Amino acid sequence: MDLEPLKEFVARHHLETAPAFSLLDIMSELGEVAKELLKATDYGRQPGSPDAERMREEIGDLMFGVAYLSTLYDVDPEAAMWDSVRKFERRLERGGTGSEFDAPET
Repeated sequence: MDLEPLKEFVARHHLETAPAFSLLDIMSELGEVAKELLKATDYGRQPGSPDAERMREEIGDLMFGVAYLSTLYDVDPEAAMWDSVRKFERRLERGGTGSEFDAPET
C-alpha cells in the first residue's frame, strides 16, 4: 500500500503527532465505531445495523489513524493485515484462533 500521499497530506497540513498520541486517536476512533454499533442496537437490547454511511465515515477515520501510525514505523498496513490472516489460518489449522494455537518456538 502506497502511503506516500498520506505522509504528504499529514506534512502539508502539519498533522504530525507522536506515536502515543496517534494511538490515543486510534482508540478514540475505535470508540466512535463502537458507539455507532451500540446506538443501532439500543445498547445490545435489540437487533440492528448501524447506518452504512456513518460506519463508512467512522471506519475511514479509524483507518486513517492506523495508516498514519503505520507510516511512523514504516509498516505496510495491507501487508501486515495479510500476515495476520495467514497467522489466523495457521491457528485455525491447529484448532482455534487464540495465541495459544501459535506454534511453539524451537
